[in-house]
Amino acid sequence: MKTKTKVLSLVAASALLTTSAFSQITVSGYMETSLMVQERKQALATANFEKLAAGKQIGNEALIVVSGKGKMSNGQDASFYQEFESKTANNMVNRGFDIGIMPGVAFQYGFDRVFGSEIARTITPFAGKRQGDVTGSLATVELRDSTSGEHAIGGTLTNLVGPNSAFSVAFAPNRDATELSNSDNPTVTTTNSANSYGIGYRATVLPGLTVAAGLTKLDHKVNAMQDLD
Repeated sequence: MKTKTKVLSLVAASALLTTSAFSQITVSGYMETSLMVQERKQALATANFEKLAAGKQIGNEALIVVSGKGKMSNGQDASFYQEFESKTANNMVNRGFDIGIMPGVAFQYGFDRVFGSEIARTITPFAGKRQGDVTGSLATVELRDSTSGEHAIGGTLTNLVGPNSAFSVAFAPNRDATELSNSDNPTVTTTNSANSYGIGYRATVLPGLTVAAGLTKLDHKVNAMQDLD
């Protein structure tokens, strides 16, 4: 019954978004290049991190974003976006929408979107949203979250848990390593082997000083696999 309730809530939210009048459509984007220099001491030859040679790497990423926003019949804001990226074989990946519930409270859906615990992970700026995008290197290991390459639902509180703050929750009900990353269907998996959620908080406490914290938990349904905390 709980699963049916979640699905019906998502369908209802999608219907609200469909009937919303989007008064503003914008196109934006960027191109970034970064130079990274890495150096490490050798240890065990079998450790993947230690196999990587020290040296310099140049990374580049280009992005075009189509987004829209408008008002719904309840007077709250609604918005959507779709990104077109240079770094992936399937260029239409990162996407999502927000539906305003009340001022400062939004219901959200996203695929490969930054919300939940990932708002804490991406606190520092670099070329691209994730360090591994521009290096292809295990040396820039990524912290785990519930939204990268996944369909997820959740919500964000803006400026309600302190000034200049965001408190975000994301839930991915059907994580699967063999899931088609470009699928429009959020339930397409072959084994549905795990589910996870992430909670993130970030706030600018002083001009130029931002703090953040996040928590990610993953429950594997396969006994041989380890849960993630």
